[in-house]
Amino acid sequence: MRAFAEGTINKQFILLYGTVGCGKTHLIEALIIGWAKRNIRSRYMTFSDITRRLKAALRSGGDFYEDQFNAYRDTKRLIVDDFGSGTTESRFEISDLEDIIDFRYRRRYCPDCDLVTVLATNKDISELPDRVVSRFYDPEFGTVLYMGDKDYRRRKV
Repeated sequence: MRAFAEGTINKQFILLYGTVGCGKTHLIEALIIGWAKRNIRSRYMTFSDITRRLKAALRSGGDFYEDQFNAYRDTKRLIVDDFGSGTTESRFEISDLEDIIDFRYRRRYCPDCDLVTVLATNKDISELPDRVVSRFYDPEFGTVLYMGDKDYRRRKV
């Protein structure tokens, strides 16, 4: 993750998975700081925040939903944290995540797009949608990192 933040490795898809408290969000925060030091902006959202905003936009009618969806789809550096926490994971929610990641994956060869996607989850990788996981496993563009099963928040100080 340090090399990713410093720009010494060039991956477009990073999947972090492991149990609650194993350090996924901590690493994401370090990544955001590393990018900020290089004047690279990113958009950090939890999965439940994204789904709530998309549902609110859908209820608003008009083009609000499409505009909100496209904002996530087109963000240069999108970080989605806590997939598997705080949502019902309805078919609608999962479908939106799949569509966003698939769109970004299909643009992986576009030199002007430069779309980077980081996804963190406390779910076991076998519980994630196959369509999502396969994009991160592409060895040319993605990396899948298992963070472990130790909750570091419960350590004795």
